Amino acid sequence: IEGALKGWVSNFHKFLGTLLSQISRDNVEVKLISESTLQSTSIDETAVVIAICTPSFIEDSTLTETLNSYAKKLKDENCLLSEGIARIFKVHKSPFNEDDALPELEDLISYDFFMIDPLSGDAQEFKRFFGNDAERSYWMKLVDMAYDIHQVLKDTSSKSSSSVEDDIPREKTVYLASTGVDMVIQRDIVKRELIRHGYKVLPQHTLPKEVSQLEHQVAEDLHKCRLSIHLIGEDYGYKPRGSEISVVDIQNRIASNHTYDMVDYNKTAKDKKPFSRLIWVSPELKNVTERQKIFIEDLKSDAAALEEAEVLQIPLQELKSIIREELVTGGRF
Repeated sequence: IEGALKGWVSNFHKFLGTLLSQISRDNVEVKLISESTLQSTSIDETAVVIAICTPSFIEDSTLTETLNSYAKKLKDENCLLSEGIARIFKVHKSPFNEDDALPELEDLISYDFFMIDPLSGDAQEFKRFFGNDAERSYWMKLVDMAYDIHQVLKDTSSKSSSSVEDDIPREKTVYLASTGVDMVIQRDIVKRELIRHGYKVLPQHTLPKEVSQLEHQVAEDLHKCRLSIHLIGEDYGYKPRGSEISVVDIQNRIASNHTYDMVDYNKTAKDKKPFSRLIWVSPELKNVTERQKIFIEDLKSDAAALEEAEVLQIPLQELKSIIREELVTGGRF
């Protein structure tokens, strides 16, 4: 479903259709729906809906009411998620908040086709699709999205209804913490690597914007995981409502407490549940604020007190190898 931005949407539509056909090795119909063609389209018969969220999109009450109603229907039928992936995909070409107009989609993770400059805070949109690192990031995000859509298509075709939970065990579930804006691409790389090797990655929803709800969800997700991974860069991260510390900091603190809890649990438990924590600090830090320096030093001090936690400041490629070693053999901790 599109709003304005016809040229950008047309390219997105074309590239996504090509990728899906290549991944599925079959012809996948990707139908472009605009305000003028919505009435002639039965949205209930689609396996996946992609909403390109823009100001013009949310100003159209027909589009937003249709999408909210569809999302609510899927929730009521317990069919919104397929193997943990939502059947409605939110796409952002530039920073945008559509929560007020699309409350039923508030918890869904968005696919952001832009980068934020951590120093200026300005958004860099992916307007060209070939060229420098920023444009290559467009393809990385589009490929990830295509694989997620393919997974939903495969699951919905093989069973009539979907379950919120899937069969992936705790030993193959990883908490990959939400990051500052400068680590988004690195997080995507690690996430793609984990999924490719058959691991489930949490969180699968957008983190709540209010601190107490956020803390509850993070703690709940960590209990399902064998490992948590935290990627630290120059950006301290945004502060959720009601908090004096950032979402990056909050996730680290909760994961640290969870590590201590699991160490205590495993001392006496018969059904031991190994849990470890990897904190990766980018080796390419340049413009680090005093606040961030203190945060990183605190991370190192905290991790030093536990065998089950480690701070690494190594190339990303080496981190991926260490993650695989930890998950496959459990030999590091």
